[in-house]
Amino acid sequence: MTTTARSANLIRVAAVVAAASFMVPPAAADDSATNDRATESRSLPGRTTGSAPAFGSAASITVERDKWTLGPKRYKGLRLGMPKKKALKTGLLVNPQKIGKCTWYYLDASEGAMNVGNGVVISPKRGVVSIPGTEKMHTPQGIRMGSVGSPTGSFAKKIRRVYKRYAVDKRIFPMYAAPAPGNKAAHYGFAMGDDHRVKDMSLALNKDGCGLSSWPY
Repeated sequence: MTTTARSANLIRVAAVVAAASFMVPPAAADDSATNDRATESRSLPGRTTGSAPAFGSAASITVERDKWTLGPKRYKGLRLGMPKKKALKTGLLVNPQKIGKCTWYYLDASEGAMNVGNGVVISPKRGVVSIPGTEKMHTPQGIRMGSVGSPTGSFAKKIRRVYKRYAVDKRIFPMYAAPAPGNKAAHYGFAMGDDHRVKDMSLALNKDGCGLSSWPY
């Protein structure tokens, strides 16, 4: 993919939570909210709608870590905040492309299939600011991603169940964000498909320095 083509993909995520361009089609809403962005509280019965993103709370569920765990601070030897020089020494990064002040990399193919517009993002000042998910990875809470053409990936209802806080942005297609348990400086981003399953995900710093989204947004 050329730098121009990849830049076009990445523009699509400039206004949403996850630090990547999610290659999924617009999805149907999985609740009855009438506004694009709804406010929700798990501490109260029912739900309300308004101009703020939807927030909820749930009991966090931790699963056993393994080599495919994304977060809360790293993926394998690749850590959020890690300087570019050290990140390159992990051997996980390939195909660098300069976009603005920051550099985007794909993960090596051995790490699993990832969406073409996603990538590891490195800021010259903040180091690694975003790590993408692949179909082999899962969060410590057990959230997994599929792909646009695959009936896999965790359901949205699981995100709502396992994270104490989350937000939903439905302006383009349903995007969930949740602070990463165990890392106050980072959050997860999840892009949903028509089947209400996760089609892409990433772990990102709340303040990235690359013009990406932040938490709370």
